[in-house]
Amino acid sequence: MPAASDHSVSIRLTPAGLHCTHAQVVWLVNADAQPGKDYQLEDLLPFWQLTSEQDWLICERQQQGVNSLAYTPGPLSPLKEANVDQFLQWYVKQLSQVQ
Repeated sequence: MPAASDHSVSIRLTPAGLHCTHAQVVWLVNADAQPGKDYQLEDLLPFWQLTSEQDWLICERQQQGVNSLAYTPGPLSPLKEANVDQFLQWYVKQLSQVQ
């Protein structure tokens, strides 16, 4: 959650289906803060709108790549993704035990 001295922004991306993600942006300011006096929305909004839209575009393009017929998953990195590999092995084992 990015934070500054006078505000914080929380961005939550929640999968809502195979090709849909809901985005929720929450702004947090001091309960006593007054718009226009303690913070200037017109100064903050353009930056956060731009960076949020850029993040969403990256996510959309990544998903388009994964959905492509040309996409083939690569091997997991033993240095960076050992925990992912352990989870996948555990998960497959759990599935094999389902009656």
